[in-house]
Amino acid sequence: MSINPAVCLVDLMDFEQTCSKVEQIFAGNGRVLTPELGMLSEKALSLYQGDFLAQDTAAWVVAIREKQKTRCLRVLERLIKLHEQAGHREMVETVCERALQVEPLREDFYRRLILFFLQTGRKADAVNVFERCGKIFRAELGSEPSESLRGLVADLDYALRSINSHPLPSTFPPRSDPCE
Repeated sequence: MSINPAVCLVDLMDFEQTCSKVEQIFAGNGRVLTPELGMLSEKALSLYQGDFLAQDTAAWVVAIREKQKTRCLRVLERLIKLHEQAGHREMVETVCERALQVEPLREDFYRRLILFFLQTGRKADAVNVFERCGKIFRAELGSEPSESLRGLVADLDYALRSINSHPLPSTFPPRSDPCE
């Protein structure tokens, strides 16, 4: 017996085939986000619905689960780079957030999102992402984000807290000019 691919579609097989096509395009001319690459990448990401048989601990299941997750993360990493290069700001944020949904313990995705927010002037969002990273790392790993990530937002966090604790008055007193 075998599965007739014309009659039955297995999402795992479809995901693997789509990722293979994406990887072939990246290997050939993966520096430009073409419509085909975008469409195939989106298809691969829509097929990835989370951990394969998440509750199963059999070795063969874990191997497939990790392979799928790794392939998905590779597609996400490359998409982030392409969107950054193309200047697609909204997509950079969207794809970074999607990557963090797939793997919330990858500091490099937090770093990219924080840098994106800093580059686009969204400093409060950068601090919020850093704080989310810290909460997740403490809860899941019992550790803090790396020194370099902490350094990235340390000065910014201090400045924002200082501004929030000492807000400017909504109206300024009339100016007294000593020359008058």
